Amino acid sequence: MAVNFTELQGSPDETWTDEGFSATRRLKCAWASRKTLAEELLETEYPLIADTSAYCRQVSITPHPGKNTGSGDESAYDYAIVTATWETSEIEDLVSESLEPTAEFERLDHKLFRWENADGDALEKDEAPGRLIRGLEYVKTRYKQASVPAAALSLIGCVNQAAVSPVTPGLTGLSFAAETLLYQPPMLNRTIKTDGTGLWTITYRFTYRPNWDGATARGWNWYWWPAAQAYKQIYSLKTSSVYVNYPTGDFTAL
Repeated sequence: MAVNFTELQGSPDETWTDEGFSATRRLKCAWASRKTLAEELLETEYPLIADTSAYCRQVSITPHPGKNTGSGDESAYDYAIVTATWETSEIEDLVSESLEPTAEFERLDHKLFRWENADGDALEKDEAPGRLIRGLEYVKTRYKQASVPAAALSLIGCVNQAAVSPVTPGLTGLSFAAETLLYQPPMLNRTIKTDGTGLWTITYRFTYRPNWDGATARGWNWYWWPAAQAYKQIYSLKTSSVYVNYPTGDFTAL
């Protein structure tokens, strides 16, 4: 630094907590140089310990004990005590994720069943049993986003073209196979500050539907075939090809 200073006895004070690191230094410099030193200190990284990620956020100045030699409205001392505080940046949320289990009851086709035996009386429509379809709602929220990516709107109604894994460490190992996540309309919230700047909070919601074919998760473009009691693909008579109701998309942009 350009300004010469000395550190006072008993300085620095250093503190570690579960929220980060802070330190305070009390420095002595010439009274006339106090403002220059303060400006040099602000936003500098803490120099006494490497890799603290703490930066000088505040500087206060008081006279060093001595005679005020100023006159009129001007104070003048030989030396100043410059107290500088370093702190780590406030820990803020960047991404949050949640998993919300779902269960949907679907009634089976009553024409597939008989009472008591295969030759028994037919079931009425409201007598058919049902099956429980289990799934998940996968919700991911991104905070402090400068803008909304185009994919946030263009991919609505699409399924994932590749496997998707959550970013939260506690969910490591969980993976959603291709075409098992249906992207629902997102929630977009923007907060504008008094200086006119604004940031977005974007909440993405995906509905997980594995539609298992044996041990393989087939996803949204496979359908339950009651006669086979299994998920199968369906074909379009118009195109003579597999019917794809949900197009695939690249979810890495979300």
